Amino acid sequence: MSKIRIFYIGLLIVSLAVTFYDIKFVAHEGYRNLFILPLVFMFVMAIRFIYIPKGIVIKILDLIYFTKFVILSFLVVYSNWYEGRAVFPPQIESLNKALLFMVFEFLCVNIFYFFGLRKVDINIKENKLNLKTLDFNKDVIYKAYIIISLAFLIYNYKSISILGVTHSEYTFESNQLTIFFNICLYISKYLILGYIIRYFYVKYSKNSKGIYITYSLIIVLLICSVFIGTNRMDAVLPILSIFVLMNYLYKKRMHIYNFIFPIFILFAIYTISIVRNTFSYQITDSKAALITDYIQIYMNGVYNTAISLELNSISNNPIMTFTYDLIRPFLGLNFLWRSETVKTSSEIFNYKIFGMENHVTQIIPLIGQFHLPFGIFGIPIYVFLITILLYLFLKLLSGIYIIEAMIILPIIFRLCITYFQNISIFINELSSILIIFIVLKITSIGLRKLTEVK
Repeated sequence: MSKIRIFYIGLLIVSLAVTFYDIKFVAHEGYRNLFILPLVFMFVMAIRFIYIPKGIVIKILDLIYFTKFVILSFLVVYSNWYEGRAVFPPQIESLNKALLFMVFEFLCVNIFYFFGLRKVDINIKENKLNLKTLDFNKDVIYKAYIIISLAFLIYNYKSISILGVTHSEYTFESNQLTIFFNICLYISKYLILGYIIRYFYVKYSKNSKGIYITYSLIIVLLICSVFIGTNRMDAVLPILSIFVLMNYLYKKRMHIYNFIFPIFILFAIYTISIVRNTFSYQITDSKAALITDYIQIYMNGVYNTAISLELNSISNNPIMTFTYDLIRPFLGLNFLWRSETVKTSSEIFNYKIFGMENHVTQIIPLIGQFHLPFGIFGIPIYVFLITILLYLFLKLLSGIYIIEAMIILPIIFRLCITYFQNISIFINELSSILIIFIVLKITSIGLRKLTEVK
């Protein structure tokens, strides 16, 4: 039996066990149907076992939903933590509705993947990407950009930390100039990682020594240890991208190194969470309940999803709110529309939880964000949009310059992660990265035409 089949049968068995566990030990009326989540996940994994998907995107989605549907469902019942941080908890009808909507989302994700992404997903075992390893004109532009971006450290050096170790007296700022510099540094970081991977891969291509893989991995992990601000995705996205790129380049020779990646991601997320004082809010003395509460918030579990489905009662103009959600985080457009009266769905969501204005600490689930203007039809709408974007970026990845792959891969993985966040967060990062990336591409094309004329 292949390793991937063992992986999926393992997910299937765990899901089945959690299904029975939830049925037997659930102790809250609103969670009586919680077993549906691991049960549906189990049936989908049974299909996976028969039809093994070869792409990396579907595997990431499976792990996301395994955490959300199976691990979290088990923890809720095991810890008896059926509560949350809302002043008024969601109604039982909302909890049941949230369960059904989450199942509907998962089924839509799988259906749209099968018909739209299955053939273009990244298969690291094959060489279909045809990544280019040399491009002189792009190198001139990208390396110049890296030098200019690093110069921003003179202004923004206090937002840099090494594994969370930073200036203890410094409070991270969020003004527009700081955000812009951070974005430039993010992209510069990805480009530097791309150049390091390419450098050692070119050497490996000439002389297949495993030491080049070791050198490459050590240096990229050192760079990934440098965080820009306190965004957890600064830890997750580069590592996921490096994992895929290096496994694609080195195939089976990466197997002995792959265990390092999940360890590094977990450690990095933990250290950033410490810097952000994530664990300072002790809502309960039970450690199991506290862990459940944190995962529920960051994975948008049943509780938060149920609350997000109750926003229609306090939103005066759902279409205006949704439009503001799309424009407010978009780099450039956010300077044109800043309203004192129109609230984002996240602001309304946090008001629903805490009952106070200007207290935005939790993100609205994607289901609730699209339910506000579109009802249940919001689910296939946003799954379709994310699928289209994934298709476009996966197609763009084929035949791309290897340095640029380290820009496109994080966008692809950010799209996958959007399923347990919301569209506003993705728009904020996508617009920032794309605008700079497009400018760099156009500049490199212009340089190429100038050199051709000469």
